Amino acid sequence: MDVPSSAEIEVAHEVAGRLRLQVRALARNPQHAVWLRRQLLSLPGVIRAKPNLTTGSIVVEYASDATNRDLILASLRRHTPTAPELRPPGQPDTRILTTLGERLAQVIAEYLVNRAATALVARII
Repeated sequence: MDVPSSAEIEVAHEVAGRLRLQVRALARNPQHAVWLRRQLLSLPGVIRAKPNLTTGSIVVEYASDATNRDLILASLRRHTPTAPELRPPGQPDTRILTTLGERLAQVIAEYLVNRAATALVARII
């Protein structure tokens, strides 16, 4: 599953302390709503984020004295969809799995080389 890109996030409506963001991905997958809501709620000054899967939008309420529209949008656009900390819930970071797999293969190879060397020395002696 991909995370919505910043190009898919548009301001549909705004008044002081409240934004409605149009996010096409919300209408297609509820997991996007969970991810985006968490991201928004982690921002300083954001009080509430309420997704609407029917309309593909999310209403963001924020403290006007702590943040603003531009800071909220900049924060969302600053993060790339592939950043591990922004990965949707339940989606593993494949870079970590690849690294673990490579390390496991290395340990197994070293073990087998050790065993083969020990067996060879035992045959020679």
